[in-house]
Amino acid sequence: MLLKTKTDIGKFRERNEDFLGVSRHPMNDEIVFLCLADGMGGGIHGDVASETVVKALYNFFMESDISLYDDIPLLKKKTQDVVNSCDELLISKFGINSIGTTLCMGYVLKDKTLIINIGDSRCYKYEDNKLIQVSEDDSEVFRLYRNGSVDKSDLKYFGINNIITKCIGLREDLCECSFYEIDNSYDMLLFFSDGVTDLLSDEEIEEIINQSDESQILDNIIDRAVNSTGKLEIPKHLKDKYDYLVEPFYGKDNTSGILFIK
Repeated sequence: MLLKTKTDIGKFRERNEDFLGVSRHPMNDEIVFLCLADGMGGGIHGDVASETVVKALYNFFMESDISLYDDIPLLKKKTQDVVNSCDELLISKFGINSIGTTLCMGYVLKDKTLIINIGDSRCYKYEDNKLIQVSEDDSEVFRLYRNGSVDKSDLKYFGINNIITKCIGLREDLCECSFYEIDNSYDMLLFFSDGVTDLLSDEEIEEIINQSDESQILDNIIDRAVNSTGKLEIPKHLKDKYDYLVEPFYGKDNTSGILFIK
């Protein structure tokens, strides 16, 4: 089993607002906790939001009786309860529309893996040499992809790609978790903040995985997203159809990931 995290502040941010947490359960080391949060709020401490949520969920994981992880419906409910408590805490402390965070996490259980998502961080599974996105982004721009208007690799060029429709901490009506149950047939799980997925396509990430030693996969993905050179020019087929397009640049944001190999 390989369990690895990596985060990079990027080239332009003054503070890293991503926060990561991973652990095995103290009563059964085959039950695994994987959690990534990407804080928002800039000058008013999105890092506080992401740290608050990950630490609360980590404490919940470590303190829960092992029997909980045999009851997926109850696990979903209790996880949502923790998320709701964090949401209420952040709003009571900082006010509405002040700070918030995404959440993308997983519980690796005996026969299944439960993925939980709020916002536009992502979980992928890698199976049979293919990378497959498990979670769906809660964002305005992802709706364009879902309805077939654009390719997923083109989403990074839209000026609205930072507008998310769910998060923890901004408003009480935005923190509903999306749950995804997958079987444990995958070879690895990967979690990324948008500092990765705004710059690298699924095909590029898959290529890095296929060409890297297991111990270097996550390092190579983060390094590519932060330190690649060159310009990502807006494709002509988008210029001809859409306004409010932007040219993304490598290292533009905090860049974080989690890798779990069974």
